[in-house]
Amino acid sequence: MPKTFRLAFCGCAAALALIVSAPVIAQTSEVMLQNATTYSIGNTVYFYGLPTRVAADGTVKYWDGQIVLQADDTNGKPNKASMSGVVKSPNVKKSEFVPGTYAFGGATCKLVASPFAGRTEYELDCADSSGRTYIGVFYSGPVSGNPYETKLKAAKLDLVAGVDEYAWGATSYTGNLNWFTCFNDGELLSARQNGNTLTLINWGYDNVEDCRVNLIKQ
Repeated sequence: MPKTFRLAFCGCAAALALIVSAPVIAQTSEVMLQNATTYSIGNTVYFYGLPTRVAADGTVKYWDGQIVLQADDTNGKPNKASMSGVVKSPNVKKSEFVPGTYAFGGATCKLVASPFAGRTEYELDCADSSGRTYIGVFYSGPVSGNPYETKLKAAKLDLVAGVDEYAWGATSYTGNLNWFTCFNDGELLSARQNGNTLTLINWGYDNVEDCRVNLIKQ
């Protein structure tokens, strides 16, 4: 009798251990907005790297997109929210661009990389012998989800041949002077690295190339 009891007990213990060690699957998919990068403009909340846990298998996926809020016309109370532009967060390639010192003519430039919402943000700071400065910013990953997405799509740059081969952004500062022949404040740009050559293309505000410059890694 004691032997039979021990066998039954061991069987229950094994079953209990199996239950305890089994992964716990959520009944509904979980949205973890607190772990995403967000910023807001007007009635739109932009989110990047938003993790969601899938109820079916417990896997975690990451998303970029927008939440648009609307308010009641009578009392102004926010009463509606809608989602738009939701795409999977891009897989960042750390080797897309090589940070460091670049040169063109009499100008010296510093390229600095930093993480940004599941992408990499690159800031290019240049100065020439006269003390003039240039600042340009561009982001890895597709046009969809890029911080400049609205402007890039308005310029139809998402339709440019080989669009995914470039990083996209804009010129931040030129001191109101034409840098690299035609780069001006606020104009859209793309960037691409080929070995030691960093190529910047200025598009202005449409999808017709204005000019380009090749910076050489030092």
